[in-house]
Amino acid sequence: MNTHITILAESLEKKSAVLQEIIQLNETMDQKVKEETFDFEAFDRDMEQKGTLIARLDQLDEGFESVYEKVRDELIGNSDAHREEIARIQESIRRITDQEVRIRAQETRLKQAVKSKQQMRSAELMQNRNRLKASQDYYRMMNKLNINGSPFMDKKQ
Repeated sequence: MNTHITILAESLEKKSAVLQEIIQLNETMDQKVKEETFDFEAFDRDMEQKGTLIARLDQLDEGFESVYEKVRDELIGNSDAHREEIARIQESIRRITDQEVRIRAQETRLKQAVKSKQQMRSAELMQNRNRLKASQDYYRMMNKLNINGSPFMDKKQ
């Protein structure tokens, strides 16, 4: 029974470590978004890495739940005998909850920052298109004017 409880505690410690990795990755991504030259490809790679970490979290959660189902009755029925283990597990759950709240806040800020960068990028692209169009219109107009030659040239020969 104690090995199952130890597995629960270790599972929570691993989950906390993965959440800490996500927190650090979010901080790195936040710094990248704040840079003047934003690399969307690097940001996508970071998102893929975060997806891998989230998949690992899902595996840890599934493992925790399957082990917990096996020891739940023992933990509830003999809570006095497992007081230290339960306290350790509860502390881990509190720490994990705090980390999850922090990650949600980071994700919200990051989403807004990326959205802002995308809007700025769209505006820049639109401005470049407008400049290109104006330039093309100018050259097209100049070419039409030069079809008959310069108006200052003497046409007598």
